[in-house]
Amino acid sequence: MAVPGSAQLNYQVLARARGFELPATAQVDWQHDGLRYQARMVISSFPLPSRTQTSVGEIGPEGLSPRRFSEKTRNETAVHFQPEIGRIVFSNNSPHATWQAGAQDRLSLTFQLAAMIAGEPTRFVPGTQVTIQTAGSRNVEPWTFTVMDSQNLSLPMGEHSALRLRREPRHLYDQTIEVWFAPTLGHLPVRILIVQSNGDSFDQRLASVNPP
Repeated sequence: MAVPGSAQLNYQVLARARGFELPATAQVDWQHDGLRYQARMVISSFPLPSRTQTSVGEIGPEGLSPRRFSEKTRNETAVHFQPEIGRIVFSNNSPHATWQAGAQDRLSLTFQLAAMIAGEPTRFVPGTQVTIQTAGSRNVEPWTFTVMDSQNLSLPMGEHSALRLRREPRHLYDQTIEVWFAPTLGHLPVRILIVQSNGDSFDQRLASVNPP
């Protein structure tokens, strides 16, 4: 594992919904001291209310170990990771889930993948698959990413070569998710593309990287 250094990541976002395009911005504050981490993402698109995701947890030999994940638009929902008793608990009273070693939430996941790729880049050749137990605000599922290829991306902050990983939908109405990691930026996620089953999409492209 080689956890990326602390940074503030600023993204330009283009959301497409029902044939309409909606520009937005996303700011991710990623901080850690080698023992504990905190990640916070705020997505803003006037006049809609902002959406915030927060993940806090610990860092160990296996990378990130989330303790709490939350999502907030108007109301907040939270997920509590309890590895000491092997349980993941949801604040909305959804049935609790069994915690598995390496479990992540939807925000910490990209930084865990970045740490895995940076720590052992020769392992991530095209066709390689990585499965990670991933918690959202209501449930937990195994997410499997397949290493696709390296691509040259034209991003708001310039040209970067990045390794692309792809998650296929597991069931009807599920999302397709692609994430690109740039070796020149410590394998930070430089693009995240989420496509819904109805064709709506959310395309997040890196515009700048600042000190935390």
